[in-house]
Amino acid sequence: MKNHRNETRGIVQKTVMLSIILFISFISKAQLTQNKVVEFVINGDINDEYNLAPLKKDGLLIVNPQSSYYGRDSKVNFMKLDTSLNFIWKSTYKVALGYKFEKYFQNEKYVYSLFRETDRLNISIVRVDYATGDRVVTDTKLLTKMDIGYFTVVGSKAIIGGTYNDRPVVEMISLFDQTAKVLPQLHTNHLRINSIEVNEANALIYVMLSDQRNCKFTLSIYDYEGRSINSKILGEKNKVIINGKLLTLPDNQLILAGNFADNCTNYSSGFYLYPLLNDQKIKYFDFADLDNFFSYLSEKKQKKIRMKMLARKERGKENKIRHRLLLHDIQTDKQGITFTAEVYYPEYKSSPNLSLNSIRTLGLNTPLNSSYNNYRFTHAIICDFDFSGNLKWDYSIGLNNLESAFLEEKVQLTKIDDKYLLAFPDENLIKTELVARNRKDKESYNLDLKQNSKKNSDDFSSELSSWYANTFVAYGMKTTRAEGGLNTKDVFYLSKLSYNPVDSKKLLD
Repeated sequence: MKNHRNETRGIVQKTVMLSIILFISFISKAQLTQNKVVEFVINGDINDEYNLAPLKKDGLLIVNPQSSYYGRDSKVNFMKLDTSLNFIWKSTYKVALGYKFEKYFQNEKYVYSLFRETDRLNISIVRVDYATGDRVVTDTKLLTKMDIGYFTVVGSKAIIGGTYNDRPVVEMISLFDQTAKVLPQLHTNHLRINSIEVNEANALIYVMLSDQRNCKFTLSIYDYEGRSINSKILGEKNKVIINGKLLTLPDNQLILAGNFADNCTNYSSGFYLYPLLNDQKIKYFDFADLDNFFSYLSEKKQKKIRMKMLARKERGKENKIRHRLLLHDIQTDKQGITFTAEVYYPEYKSSPNLSLNSIRTLGLNTPLNSSYNNYRFTHAIICDFDFSGNLKWDYSIGLNNLESAFLEEKVQLTKIDDKYLLAFPDENLIKTELVARNRKDKESYNLDLKQNSKKNSDDFSSELSSWYANTFVAYGMKTTRAEGGLNTKDVFYLSKLSYNPVDSKKLLD
């Protein structure tokens, strides 16, 4: 059993290559304001990556892994910025020789990073405190030589899942005394882990599995000691559960929500809601029954689709809509539950776009699919439900085959009273749409980040994340050069974008 050590945060050094560009507040014709930009110069002599985690009104966390091209000298810089993009602290963790990064996990207080020694059982789990930057490092061992695909933490227990001998395995490891156990009843042929979620309030672990033989979806629940307390198969004929996300309602009720298919496929046919704390049935909502699934299309195209669906219904045939769907984390407020999902199709490109390969949003807890290196997003769907699971409203927004090297969320959503502000990046543009839930009115507008840049930029890429209230953070890579100069440099940038709802006359009066 190895040591468990505390390390304190470092002070932000003057040697950090950082430039801060203050903009005179620029307001686009529709109230989107770019307030401030922070830039980090990319070190071309090493692998220099950036990961971003918005912390709502607590600021932003940047995780910056750096390593030599031969991997012998590695470190991770953790940096926190406030909501004005001013630095609060920086903490640097020196990665042990032979170790490589595996996964991140975030909760409300900490970010956890999992490192593993190559071809060994040895692992290190680094916990960084958002408030102070203080680190706690736990060195321990796995029980199995699994291929790691999932990592989460509940209380002082790390949950690590993956495959071993082509069968699923999940280990629970104590961060206090480094004891470990394998969760029972999972290491079975033909099963694969779909996701692992935890509930901090009741300290339960929810392992979701898919049976590759009969497409059955199993929810297995474990207590804080790793004991199995329940296991059930979800779904029914022509309602095959694809995935699940755990949702806690304001009254502490738990709901499992996700997508389902009408056969054994990864193409979704609709959404479902399943209350976990009482004996209620699953509620299913087919895409074909949504009022505005195709509202992103022109009126002419929508009419053509509706006529085809009506003709099928008159012939006694059931309408089915099937799509690959990327489901966002599900949101709740006083008014109910909101689903946001993006329709996409994957592809393989012989010459992939590598401009964003060093930028990721933090906290992804799903294995990367190496079969594809490009994704195109056609449109996004938003659905509102009340707390009884009744559909209240739906809407869709076109994404115009937006491309990405990663299968990550593109559309960001924030609520303004009974309206939604939707925003997504498209090259150097931030495209925004304000939609009223009970009216067909909407406002659309763009903000050109490249045009607002004070430096000449040859290459410019952008991503976007919701931050807090009516505020977003745009980030990405760009190649800059001085006016009239030939020398260029690659930089990672952050830009704070704010929306002023008072200026919107059409929808907010």
